[in-house]
Amino acid sequence: MSSARCRDLLATFAFFGSLPASARATLASEMQTVRLAAGSVFYRQAGRCPQVAFVAAGDLRVFKLNEAGREITLYHVGSRDVCLVNVLCAFLDLDSPATAVAETEVEAAVLPATRFRAWVREQKSLHDYLFGRIFERVVDLMTLVEEVAFHRVDQRLADCLLRLASGGSSGRSTVHCTHESLAQEVGSAREVVSRILKSLELRGVIHLRRGQVEILDPAGLADLRQSGTALQFP
Repeated sequence: MSSARCRDLLATFAFFGSLPASARATLASEMQTVRLAAGSVFYRQAGRCPQVAFVAAGDLRVFKLNEAGREITLYHVGSRDVCLVNVLCAFLDLDSPATAVAETEVEAAVLPATRFRAWVREQKSLHDYLFGRIFERVVDLMTLVEEVAFHRVDQRLADCLLRLASGGSSGRSTVHCTHESLAQEVGSAREVVSRILKSLELRGVIHLRRGQVEILDPAGLADLRQSGTALQFP
């Protein structure tokens, strides 16, 4: 891919416009654009990150896998964003503690890790942008730890459904997902999530279809998210 396409992708990132014109041209010439099909692995847990991706479009899911094969989603990387694990492992030349997989088709501009380290040290605007994103992502991870430690699975699932719903917290909406993918999002077993979903369906809060969850009562989900009483299974 041409440096012109890399320049177009990078132009969507706030730091790029703050670089000197010569630096913008050089950075674009050193990068390549890549497209990842849905389901493609960008980096693997315990592996290295030989390049850093500036995601222009799409969705990367970053997750942790334990010895029992269970997954928990740490965060998602969307358009005009970079991945915390990717950035830190490439900069520090460390093995990755997590895996990143494309949830949808992803288009990104990528830079070799060796050049990335040099650019971060040389360009203050890039340095400041990355540290700002690192701070925001650390706050997100602290929130995740708090939710896992102090909130029940049914509360986390209710919050997840409302967050994924296209209609937000008002009106009917449909979440396209599987029980397995929801379990990965909330860090629980699929069987537990399936039981909670069935209980919510019996109460008229949701309607289950293959690969879909239709939210019939967003207010009911919001109440469960705040409730101090655990959901009773059928």
